[in-house]
Amino acid sequence: PCASYSNFPLLVSFEENETNINCWNQECGTFIANKWDFVDTVETSGAINSAHSGNRFAYIHSDWTTGTQTVKLVTNPVNISVLSQPILKFYHNQKNNYYQDVLKVYYKTSASSSWTLLQTYSSDISSWRKDSILLPNKSKSYFIAFESNVKGGYGIELDDFEINNPSIYKAILSAANNELGYDFKGVSDFEKFKAGNDYLLSKGSISQEEYQKRMDAIEPSYDDVYNILKDG
Repeated sequence: PCASYSNFPLLVSFEENETNINCWNQECGTFIANKWDFVDTVETSGAINSAHSGNRFAYIHSDWTTGTQTVKLVTNPVNISVLSQPILKFYHNQKNNYYQDVLKVYYKTSASSSWTLLQTYSSDISSWRKDSILLPNKSKSYFIAFESNVKGGYGIELDDFEINNPSIYKAILSAANNELGYDFKGVSDFEKFKAGNDYLLSKGSISQEEYQKRMDAIEPSYDDVYNILKDG
């Protein structure tokens, strides 16, 4: 088996000379003809026909408009336990051709654990778009899977995969901690802070005015902090 990757940032753009993709594999049922491929062009008329950067990208397509079969493109194991707040970033598209392909992103914390859904993309993405997902439940052998359900659209394309810490992560946490006098370690702490105050407000233990005062004490706001960390 492949050793967990632990040097960051982890960057993958599916080029021919990359070794980071040597351990990527695919999970699917039997008798599935359409699988992920690393290509420099596609033959599907109307599809985006070039990589976001470099020469190659990951691509899957099917003409079967009632398709229910799924194929997971699975990364090599990654040791994200060494990151303060691991974040996944990637570029993708899935152009609508009257029929819409669907992409789901999953994670699992070991080779033997079950997949957990992170995000679903089920609408038209007609050009290369960057998305970011904060990665929960850090582990030393973490896997990401991009699951396709291609249904006769122009196909799903992926490029410029990255796992890293958000570049301004420490600065934002430091500013929030100084303002509030807390010791926030990451986004999960912000979530707990807000959830706790949501609960106190719902029980009448604090007033709406006090609740808003606590939310306003975070500068930038809770939502801004979360989104900045998420988008990196």
